[in-house]
Amino acid sequence: MRLFTMKLIKAVKQSEDSDIWTITKLVSEECDCPQSRYSLDDVVHILHKTVVDYLSSCDDPVSEIREYFYLYNDNLVKQEEIHRLIVFLRTIAVKNHKGQWINGFNELYEEI
Repeated sequence: MRLFTMKLIKAVKQSEDSDIWTITKLVSEECDCPQSRYSLDDVVHILHKTVVDYLSSCDDPVSEIREYFYLYNDNLVKQEEIHRLIVFLRTIAVKNHKGQWINGFNELYEEI
């Protein structure tokens, strides 16, 4: 896991301020540039990279994702989360650029 990922996770866990403010503060300190430089899109990009970096290095990513689904299962989040999960499922690669099956898929995918 990258050092920045650890720093960001720690900062968010310990902060009593707005999460967006906490993230832009940390990034501005790391990059030595003004906090105001970072847009909401920048924050989303930083969070995506952080989550992917964390999941790629954690001991049990499946348990982490399962816990996330369990913790954030309220009505305010459901519609947005449903949309995001459907988009995720639509983008799953089943074959590589050479036409070979990947990610646990096989010829049964075409038969079902």
